[in-house]
Amino acid sequence: MADGCGERALITGALSRFQWRIRRFLCALLLLACCGPGLAPAALCGLDRADETARVAAVHDGDTLRLNDGRRLRLIGLDTPELAGHGQAAQPLAITARDVLRQRLPPGATLNLRYDTERADAHGRVLAHGFFADGGSISAWLLEQGLATWLVLPPDRAYAECYAAAERRARRQRRGLWALPAYQPVAAARLPRDARAYHVVRGVVRQVRMGRDALWLQLDAKVAVRISDDDLPYFRAVPLRDLARREVVVRGWVYAVGDELHIKLHHPANLDWRADE
Repeated sequence: MADGCGERALITGALSRFQWRIRRFLCALLLLACCGPGLAPAALCGLDRADETARVAAVHDGDTLRLNDGRRLRLIGLDTPELAGHGQAAQPLAITARDVLRQRLPPGATLNLRYDTERADAHGRVLAHGFFADGGSISAWLLEQGLATWLVLPPDRAYAECYAAAERRARRQRRGLWALPAYQPVAAARLPRDARAYHVVRGVVRQVRMGRDALWLQLDAKVAVRISDDDLPYFRAVPLRDLARREVVVRGWVYAVGDELHIKLHHPANLDWRADE
């Protein structure tokens, strides 16, 4: 009798697991049928584990929040336009990014934190991938609306490809920032010497050279792209040394070093090297 009960329990458990898998498969089919190739990246960047559950005290801007326990949280995977401060006006859509996040995460709202390799940044803020209570990715949600640019800073690379896909979707549909003139590609030769902040730069690679601790793509006499030795492994699929005389498009933050403008690349998703094809 005991053996019979055990056997029935095993069969029941196996049947339950099978039904659960079937339900997941049918849900996936339903999502694909409804949304097709345009399935929202926020849903695809699903929460694989929750390392901590926290409550929101306030949303400072599109990528920074204050938690109920007083900690500041910097979301991984994105960079939103800067609010007004230090004598500078708010960047385009900075207030929009902050306000839409405040609507989704009012004071007291629950969010899930998923840690990556680093748990804090140089400013003492908690670093984590943030997820709404329903499991949707906060970063992917903002990226797919065009209210943020994708940002990857190794070694924190979880969800990197998913975030990149969310931004790519927004770019292709010219949503948010990607409809603004400032976010359209500018020729390297026409980039002003006082250019700073995020830019999309198009240019022909004049030279590929190895430096002391980085590989450099020289786009123009005054514009150079830097890929550090630490980040080169992520570019294995890109024929970097064969890019000379090819047109590329680079997305990233422009900064000045002497009379030259530099752009750091951490991931190949921000380098379109087939731009001339």
